[in-house]
Amino acid sequence: MDLFIIVLILVVVCFKLTHILLKDPEYPVEITLNIKSFSTEDVIEQWVEIVQKEAKPVTVYNYASSMRI
Repeated sequence: MDLFIIVLILVVVCFKLTHILLKDPEYPVEITLNIKSFSTEDVIEQWVEIVQKEAKPVTVYNYASSMRI
């Protein structure tokens, strides 16, 4: 099973925005990893968007985060 990955990087004056799109070749599910890094500060903002195009709802049972508290 191959996973399709698309990376889009947008650079603005004060921050850099990176989108990493993951597509499953067998199921209509897409996951976008979003990373925003600010050039003037030591701050990184990150979030995940999950899109599914099935007729029935999809349940996420496990989700791992790299956020340190």
